[in-house]
Amino acid sequence: MRARVEKDALKYLALGDYDRAIEEYKKIIREGIENPEIFNSLGDAYLRKGDVPNALSNYWKALEKFEADGLPENAYALAKKIGRYENSKRVYIKLAELSSLLGYHDEAVDYLNRCLDMGLGRDEIDRVMNSFKKVASEISKDMINEPRFERLFLRLQEIVEGFGDLSLAHGIGSEVLEEKTLDQIQEEEKKKTEEKKKAKEEARKRTPRPVQRKEEAPQKAPDKEINTKSRAHLISLLMSIKENLGASDSQGFEELLEEGKELFDMGLHEAAISSFQKALSIKETPAAYALLGRAFLERGEAELALMAFERGLGLAKDVNDQVVLNYWKGLAHEKRGEVKESLEALRRAYLLDRDFGEIREKMEEISGKQRRRS
Repeated sequence: MRARVEKDALKYLALGDYDRAIEEYKKIIREGIENPEIFNSLGDAYLRKGDVPNALSNYWKALEKFEADGLPENAYALAKKIGRYENSKRVYIKLAELSSLLGYHDEAVDYLNRCLDMGLGRDEIDRVMNSFKKVASEISKDMINEPRFERLFLRLQEIVEGFGDLSLAHGIGSEVLEEKTLDQIQEEEKKKTEEKKKAKEEARKRTPRPVQRKEEAPQKAPDKEINTKSRAHLISLLMSIKENLGASDSQGFEELLEEGKELFDMGLHEAAISSFQKALSIKETPAAYALLGRAFLERGEAELALMAFERGLGLAKDVNDQVVLNYWKGLAHEKRGEVKESLEALRRAYLLDRDFGEIREKMEEISGKQRRRS
């Protein structure tokens, strides 16, 4: 029965009869079949109808079931789809958790950053801290992204402490976050206030001639509302989070270049481009421009790649740099369908290094394609 009903639902979707398609999917759910694909399809039907709230409601149900079934890749793909229609902290938190679980640590840090950019209410702290804890357990062995996470985490600590009700542990990895309920926090604050008052009284008794000073007002247990005196401070911190996620002051040219190479090897070309550009802002070298151009080429941006290779050639004095840059420039021209320019660049490289067998093979391949076309 399910197969027939699904077939009918797909037929109605194709015909644009979204109400009947929705009803067919609901029939399956009423039969007790609540797998994630059905909720996802029901969400799609609502979305085509223009009913975004009901679409999102069903997408979230599907996402939860994908997670429960141990299918984080499916859950991640669905979370990204939800993010196109729902701009909320819960979406970014979920994307951060799933990204980190799948090893996309650079994305996890970015999503947590977006979450903090939206600001935090007191009632959201526990959820955000739990998310940080999950990400920390996955990211602790990532030498590239752990420093970014560490900086983001320290910013979160400042934000949370701005509420005056919570402090976080500093370690990343094992004991990352100290989780407490609001009642526990209030009780601890009350004890601290009483201990301070008691210590002050004992100090006065021990001092023969006490110094006159203004009496400090006892601290109140925090209200459940956001501490308004810290709002400006929090906004300032949130605005500076992104700036602190870039390369730290201690990162030099070589470190950024190595970081970019590792990201490139991992297939994270956009992140690699960012690292190479930061390195070039410190020092321009032909080798760095060659790496930047290759990263652009991998992203299909041949024009930007050519600009990088040409800039590198303008700086290149070493023959090896000239060979490498001309070779990759030739490949970029080939990507753009510019056969003549491609062969010219490859010939320049071959002229400088006739032992570079790949250049000769590439020229023969391009020349062969050109002859076949003519």
